[in-house]
Amino acid sequence: MASIVWMGIFVLLCFEMVLTALFCAPLPWGFRKLLLKISRPIKAVNAVRTAILFIIIGLGIAVASSVQEMTKAQQREEHIKFNVDSASVVDVWEYSKVRQNRFRSERNMYLSLMTLTLSMVLWRLLDLFHNEAKLRDELKNAEPVPQSVEEKKQN
Repeated sequence: MASIVWMGIFVLLCFEMVLTALFCAPLPWGFRKLLLKISRPIKAVNAVRTAILFIIIGLGIAVASSVQEMTKAQQREEHIKFNVDSASVVDVWEYSKVRQNRFRSERNMYLSLMTLTLSMVLWRLLDLFHNEAKLRDELKNAEPVPQSVEEKKQN
């Protein structure tokens, strides 16, 4: 069951990387406008923000769990100290299993932290994306400045 959870976190990380690249890429305004039309309704924006918030909370729990597993693995590794000359096969096998568990828990922590970081970046990029759209709408609806005001500013 745990491997399914971490596989899901990895898939989420890949999805977030694609979205982050899409939001950061200098795309033409026509393509960005299409993305805005898809995500523009207030309900859609709130749904995405709510989903990202739940993802952040879940990833926080995953980070805490992986840190706890890593701490346990490090403690088990410290308890298994043996002399290489007098070590039995069982000792070596147990030490190998403990090292594998430690590696797995560290990998899970890095996966969850990277996914958590990208979730927060994606949250902010989504805000910036919609702020840009609002500013473009305000600029589009703004009244033109009279010619006499422009001349005064130049002088």
